Amino acid sequence: MNKHTPGEWLSAGGIVYALSEDDSVGKVSRFMAQVSGGYERWGVPINPEELAANIALMRAAPCLLEALEEMLAVCPARPPAAGILVGIEEKHRNAINKARTAIKKARGT
Repeated sequence: MNKHTPGEWLSAGGIVYALSEDDSVGKVSRFMAQVSGGYERWGVPINPEELAANIALMRAAPCLLEALEEMLAVCPARPPAAGILVGIEEKHRNAINKARTAIKKARGT
């Protein structure tokens, strides 16, 4: 199982990064990823709001993964009986499968 960099992921400008403590020098960089703009189509650059949203999503990734894993740990594999009666069984199953697929993708498995 792949282990991502623990702790909070931060950002400054177009850089997403995480820090760790080093007793001898204080905080040191664990990783840095630069997010830079590309093009929506030829000659039309990606707008800054889209880049900011991508950075926010990257920063949230560890928390999202943890929340998804915790949700699957307590979520029943089948919807409660009331859910079956109103016809959400397929939606429930699809959501569980999407969550499992996302976790596998994040874990590199």
